[in-house]
Amino acid sequence: MAPACSGIRSLISLLALTTIYGFVSFKAGWKRLLMMVVAVPLAVLGNVVRITGVIVVAEAFGQKAGTWFEQKFGFVTFAVAIACVLLLGHWLRERKAEPSLTLEAKPI
Repeated sequence: MAPACSGIRSLISLLALTTIYGFVSFKAGWKRLLMMVVAVPLAVLGNVVRITGVIVVAEAFGQKAGTWFEQKFGFVTFAVAIACVLLLGHWLRERKAEPSLTLEAKPI
């Protein structure tokens, strides 16, 4: 089965990535803080999904299959968490006003 500290490792990794992403992408302090805070629920949710998947596979196909699943597909939950961070970052990004393309008659 998975090592007991893998949840802490994923939390630390996500916290580092979200902190870097937040400081590189945003100027507003609350957006940076939000990016750091979101690491905790994403790490917890990702580990719940990973452990549930390992248990289901191990119960259905045996302990070797559960171990194989954890070793080969454990990164998928981390990749989904990173995708969620990127989506949140996209949603929080400041939009620049687009210039209007209206045609106006100019006096001669």
